[in-house]
Amino acid sequence: MRYARLLSAVITLVLLLPVVTTAQDIDWFTNLNINAYPSPYFNDWERDPTLGSLFLRYQGNQPVEYYYRATVNSTSQGEIFTGVTENQSGVGPFSITVYSTDFVEFDDVDYNSDIETMILRTGRLPEGEYSLTVGIYSNGAMLAEDSAPFYIVYPDPPYLIMPFNADPVMVPYPTFQWTPVVVPARLPDRLQFAYSRTSAGPNPRAGDIGQLSSA
Repeated sequence: MRYARLLSAVITLVLLLPVVTTAQDIDWFTNLNINAYPSPYFNDWERDPTLGSLFLRYQGNQPVEYYYRATVNSTSQGEIFTGVTENQSGVGPFSITVYSTDFVEFDDVDYNSDIETMILRTGRLPEGEYSLTVGIYSNGAMLAEDSAPFYIVYPDPPYLIMPFNADPVMVPYPTFQWTPVVVPARLPDRLQFAYSRTSAGPNPRAGDIGQLSSA
């Protein structure tokens, strides 16, 4: 008898506890994919649509208006920035795939004020572990969202092995040897080289100055 009373009390307590549910609309579904090691530079995010993709499915049969809200969070520094796109429209049902340049609106981004100056000065995200969350909203209400983790890694710069810095180069097509750049397999690496040409003699003078790029 005592056990039955205890079981009844436990069941009643469980039924009274609040149930935590997501506010996602059952007619909407999203699936976010992002490069696990994207470029840290914002100009690459602005122009490279392959950094991430979002699959969106709407199963209703009514005309809809919605917009994307993308938020980048750092595990160590909290929210980094949030961007909201303009309204999109469609008639359901439909399924589409959009890319990072579509669901992140860099012309209307709100930065974390604690690191905004540093991000705008350097043009890149700090090293660390992050997550990108993309939500589908309509009139301020969230319809669906998905998140994916990613990592920002700064590779060590390459060092010139041959010829040594300031060594004279007497051949028309010199070969340069550098230490390898070790990066994760999916992290794109892009190198930029700066060079200058000086005149020979006891009082060398600076000549041409230029840059070379290598993907």
